[in-house]
Amino acid sequence: MSMNNIEHAWVDTTVADLLDNFPEVKQVITSHGMYDYMDDHELKRIGKLLHKSVQMATYVSETNRAPLEKLGLTSSQMVHINNATKIDSIVPFDRQSLAISSTSFVICLVSRAIREKGWREAIDAVCLLRNRYSYEINLLLVGDGPVKDELIGRYKDLPFIHFL
Repeated sequence: MSMNNIEHAWVDTTVADLLDNFPEVKQVITSHGMYDYMDDHELKRIGKLLHKSVQMATYVSETNRAPLEKLGLTSSQMVHINNATKIDSIVPFDRQSLAISSTSFVICLVSRAIREKGWREAIDAVCLLRNRYSYEINLLLVGDGPVKDELIGRYKDLPFIHFL
């Protein structure tokens, strides 16, 4: 079974087209909301492209279900997957452990450290705000990936940027 978790209809339909001569290979698509913004005509058109290869679809919100139905998927072909983690307890963040004052505004970005996730843009925005308005702002970047080491090397001397 082919797993297609990239949230873009173009990828879903391209994979379906590539699988046209391989009916034994089935596709699983995931909806995080992109299909929600398509009109009925477009959903019907895309549904015709997907109908041969798509066996299952996952969705993260009940609002994502209706567009999948308009693609032609049945209830038995759709599975709801929560888009969050259940939190059993909340532990307060200890600002002192990172030398962050109690009055500092803290921004936190949690994602893979890849170019598309905007780590560099987040750093640029915090630097701009701190310089232009003299705001005390700290940025927590949580995650790992190929961009992390490059950014650590470039911004290691900025005490308000924290790589976690």
